[in-house]
Amino acid sequence: KSWKPRRQTNGYDSARKMRKRCHRTFLGLRNFVLKSKKARGRIALFTASLMVMTFIFSRFGTSQAAPPASAKKRANVPPRRFEALSKAAKTLAGALEKVPPTSSHLEMSSSLFNSLPAKDKNFISNVNIDVLHSENDVVDHIHTKVESAPNVEDNLADNDKLDRIRATAKMAWDGYTTYCMGHDELRPISRTCKDWVHMGLTLIDSLDTLWIMGLKDDFSHARKWVAEELDTRPNKKLSFFESTIRITGGLLSAYELSGDKMFLEKAHEVQKSLNIAFEATDNEYPISEINPVTGYGESPGWTGHSLILSEVGTNAIEFLKLSQLTRNPDFARKSHIILEELDQLDINERYKGLYPTYLSSTENRRNNGDIAFGGMGDSFYEYEVKAYILAGKDVPLYKRMYRETVEAMKRHLIYSHDGKYFLGGFNIDNGHFNSWMEHLACFVPGMLALGYHEGLGPKEDLELAEKLMDTCVDMYRMFPSGLAPDSVRFGGASMSPDGRQFRLRPETVESLFYLWRITHKQKYREIAWDIFKAIDKHCKIDGVGHSNVRDVGRPELKDDRMESFWIAETLKYLYLTFEDDNVISLDEFVFNTEAHPVRKIQNAEDLKFIKSAIAGH
Repeated sequence: KSWKPRRQTNGYDSARKMRKRCHRTFLGLRNFVLKSKKARGRIALFTASLMVMTFIFSRFGTSQAAPPASAKKRANVPPRRFEALSKAAKTLAGALEKVPPTSSHLEMSSSLFNSLPAKDKNFISNVNIDVLHSENDVVDHIHTKVESAPNVEDNLADNDKLDRIRATAKMAWDGYTTYCMGHDELRPISRTCKDWVHMGLTLIDSLDTLWIMGLKDDFSHARKWVAEELDTRPNKKLSFFESTIRITGGLLSAYELSGDKMFLEKAHEVQKSLNIAFEATDNEYPISEINPVTGYGESPGWTGHSLILSEVGTNAIEFLKLSQLTRNPDFARKSHIILEELDQLDINERYKGLYPTYLSSTENRRNNGDIAFGGMGDSFYEYEVKAYILAGKDVPLYKRMYRETVEAMKRHLIYSHDGKYFLGGFNIDNGHFNSWMEHLACFVPGMLALGYHEGLGPKEDLELAEKLMDTCVDMYRMFPSGLAPDSVRFGGASMSPDGRQFRLRPETVESLFYLWRITHKQKYREIAWDIFKAIDKHCKIDGVGHSNVRDVGRPELKDDRMESFWIAETLKYLYLTFEDDNVISLDEFVFNTEAHPVRKIQNAEDLKFIKSAIAGH
């Protein structure tokens, strides 16, 4: 009566589930014991069974607890099979641990083994019971048996994988609408909400994902909220950059896919209210944060009140598309002027194509010399090539800037270490190289592959993309959890983790999507599926969604946040990796940096209008 399982305090396994599991185990052991013919033997075996049960549930109380050190190398075993094997291993180990390995007790352990279901015995066949004297021995033996066994989850057909990914998106969407409908983000553990864009961020970011995955009822539900409740001009301080790529981009994509003009009208309203940010600086750049009602804007204090490259230079996709669809030339002209200004920055010719992360808000001047393809730089470089593709490959400035960027990146930022190619940081003022790579920079393989696919680079670019892709994938293989740290460093004998959190980020699966579509190498689909399984295993909050993880080495430590890009980007790219190539075809669509697809501008009249708008005519 006094026995209680020692629960590990990660908070995700209810007492009700624990009682059910204990009860099922007890019944199974009791039924086995009652098969014994002699009363004396029944008593002895029943006592041993209780000891086994106590051992199992006191040592392994929760299904989501961190695995013991001896089990770390089993990380690639599928969750369901791992659970069955663990039960078998712990049953044998428990019996062996309680008493000396005499023949009579070995017989008892063998009987326990024989009582297991056939599917479990198949995995533990040919156990040499005489040499297994501990849990570690049993677990290691089982690992060798199952390591080469066929993985049922890996053998799923592509349609089944699509169903799994769709179901995951549906669960996250239902969790959001249940607890946080109309708010920006869901905190899936506490079931509370977070607002920082103040325009239903997750809802609008998810629109095109719902459409692509065929969740049309949910799309209609979201559409009703946008039509009736979206405030396109909130009296709040907004991020110009995030609101543009997520809200405007999400609404434009919803219009492009559904043809519903309400979405286009809302996108136009949102961006007109945001563009007051251009009036809050003394140059041609938008301020970082703006209140569209009061017109008050500011740049973050932690940058020394500098503007940030990615926030200033990531709007060409949204602005070109808005000009095309609304016949308002101002959007395209504004984004083009920004790129012209950046092209004129005072940068040594040898570093041409690399743009510092901090910019002045008073004149066209850089405020530092740091170059980054991760945070603060990433999406600007991505938009060089995508703007050129979107605008019909008819704006030479965009092509030249992209090629200058790629060549300068190859010369100054690409290094190899222990056979791994990586993309580090660089300072153009002192020449200092930083051997630190963020997960955010893992969009680069996809960017290079896309550029090659569109005829903007040689085969060498695709080869480099695949080498960098290998490094990004290796980040997911650093820990048994199969989750990648947010950043890594290179030095000494190996790649080592730097930021250990996992934030459901999309960049690696984004590049896997492009490389699959462009090369059709099966390994990219296989890797994408492995990443999905790892995320689903360690980040899932049952019935609600998925959360960030604080430490990829201890995935039971969750961070109570499900950012909107989980549905908007990560799940969308995973889904499209297993879809037919003609679903959101690269020949027809360009993705913005939040994975919102918009159609390429291909109509001759539209291209003529865009060219005129860019020129200021």
